[in-house]
Amino acid sequence: MKNFTLMAVMVCLAMDVYGQDTKAGNEGFDALYGKKQAATEMLPGKWMPGIAPNTHPDAQWFRSSALGLFQHWGIVSGSPRGEAWDMRVYTQRNGKAIPEADLLKRSIPPSQMFERAKIFNPTNYHPDRWMSAASAAGFRYAVLTTRHHDAYFLGASQCGDWHAGHYIGRDLITPWAEACRQNGIKVGFYFSGPDWYHGHGYQSYNYPDAKQPPYYNWKHEQVESLPKMPDAVRAEAKSIAHGQLRELLTKYGKIDLLWPDGGMAGFSVNECRQLQPGMIVGRGYEYATPEGSEMMKLEYIKEGNRRGYPWELCNIGHGGSWHWSERAEEHGISAASLLTQLAQVRARGGVLLLNIAPRPDGEMPHWFYPLCEQLAAWMKTGAEAIYDISVQGPFPYPDQCAQPVTVGAQAWYVFPGAKPAPVVIKNVAKPASVTLLRNGAAVPFAFADRQLTIKLPQEQRTELPDVVKIVWAK
Repeated sequence: MKNFTLMAVMVCLAMDVYGQDTKAGNEGFDALYGKKQAATEMLPGKWMPGIAPNTHPDAQWFRSSALGLFQHWGIVSGSPRGEAWDMRVYTQRNGKAIPEADLLKRSIPPSQMFERAKIFNPTNYHPDRWMSAASAAGFRYAVLTTRHHDAYFLGASQCGDWHAGHYIGRDLITPWAEACRQNGIKVGFYFSGPDWYHGHGYQSYNYPDAKQPPYYNWKHEQVESLPKMPDAVRAEAKSIAHGQLRELLTKYGKIDLLWPDGGMAGFSVNECRQLQPGMIVGRGYEYATPEGSEMMKLEYIKEGNRRGYPWELCNIGHGGSWHWSERAEEHGISAASLLTQLAQVRARGGVLLLNIAPRPDGEMPHWFYPLCEQLAAWMKTGAEAIYDISVQGPFPYPDQCAQPVTVGAQAWYVFPGAKPAPVVIKNVAKPASVTLLRNGAAVPFAFADRQLTIKLPQEQRTELPDVVKIVWAK
C-alpha cells in the first residue's frame, strides 16, 4: 500500500493484537449499575468501569483498602524526565500544532530508550524494606509495572528475550510479590498491552497517531512512509505478550489485582479469573480509574458515586513523571499533602493509588522512608477516619461541608484543613460529642438551626492534618 504506515499503536496493538474483552465476565453489570449508554453522556471513559465486580470472597477488599502504592519501574527509570511517552513525537498539544522547531525538544528516540536495557541493573534492590515501610504507613495494596509501553518485562520470561531474565539474569517480580505478601499488602500487577518495542522498525511514533506523512520512525527520523509490519512479526508480538501475561497469572502465586493498561494480551476476563479466581481486574474493568487532578471534576465524582461505581484516583507523588528521574528525587510529596489528598478522595468514596517510583538501582527515593514514618505515626490514631468508613454515601463533602468529611458507622470525621477558619457543617442534628480523634480532647463547637460550627483551637493543631470526630446524639 502506498505510503503505508502502521496503524496507530495505541489502537492497532491495543485493540487488534491485545484486544480488550469487556464482554466476557460482564454478567450483572446492567442490573447492578444500569445501562452504560446513559452514563457515557455525563462521564468520560476513565470514569466508566466496563464490567461488574468479581463476586469471589477474595475480591471484596478493594473499596476499603483506601491507599495503594503505584510503582513505575524499568528501563525508563533514570531517563531525563522519567516518562515513557517521551518516545513519542508530539505534533499537537491541546489541539494546536507544535512548531517544527520544537517537535523533538522533549523527545527521546526509542532507539536510545531501548539501549537503557543494557544499563538497567538494580544492584540495591530490597523490596522487603520498601514494603515494610509502606505497610506501616497505611498502604494496603501495591501495583508494579511488570511491563510498561516499552514492553520490557521485569520477570524472567520464556517468551522472547526482551526481559530482565535475559539482560540481568534475574526475575525482579518474585521478590517484590513476596515482600508484599510478607507485609500484608495486596499484590497488584500492571501490564501494558501497547508494545513500542517488538516490530519497532514498522511503527510510527507520532502522537497523535498520524494518518498521513510525515511519520517519525523509531530513530525519530522524519519519513514519508513505513514498511508494512509482516504477519510473522505481528504474531510474535502477540505471542510474547500473551505468554508473559500468562506467566504473571501462573508463576507468582495468588494475585490480588491485575491493572491492565491498553488491553489484556488477548485474554478475556473469564480466562483471567480461571487462572486467578479471586483476582480483581482493575483500570477500567471492574472499577473506574480517573487519572490526575484534571479528571476529578465534581460533576464526574457525583455521577460516578450516584451510579455506585467503585473508583480509584491514580496520581503521581513526586516531581517529574511516572518513572524515577532526578526531579522525583528532589520533589517528593509531604506527609501533610498525601494525607490531605487521601482525605479528599476518601470523603468522596474513592481509593487513592499514589505513584512513588523506585530509583534505577533498586532503592526508593531518599524521602520515602521518612515519609512512611510520618504516615505511620499519624495512622496510629487516624486510621479509623480513612479505613472504617462508608464508600456508599452519604458524602457531606463538599455540599454540606467545605472540608473533607468521612462517614463511619458511629461517627463523622472532619479534616479541618490548615487554615484557622471555622468548620461549618449544614443540615445536621445536634452532636453528642465533638472531640479530637488523636487524643479524645473536647473541641469547642456551636449548634443552631441545624448548623454545626467547629473551631479547632490553634493549640490543638499539629503539622499533619488534624481530625475531629463527631458522634451524633441518638
